[in-house]
Amino acid sequence: MIDPAAAALDAWTYVVALADDDWDDWDSPSQIAKYNGCRRSSGRWNLRDLVTGSPVDWDYADDEIIVLRALGA
Repeated sequence: MIDPAAAALDAWTYVVALADDDWDDWDSPSQIAKYNGCRRSSGRWNLRDLVTGSPVDWDYADDEIIVLRALGA
């Protein structure tokens, strides 16, 4: 995993989960909702659906994001 605050800015290259909502299901990691994430200079993340690329309606702070991996890694 990658520290969210260390992620490259403005790059849609991360697979992320939401710490508050998704991580409660850690005992079943395959069921965790995963998103394509992009960190902004404000320390907030924009998310997209991994399959459709549709944007998620809200943005999230570094402490609400768990970076699972970099895409292509």
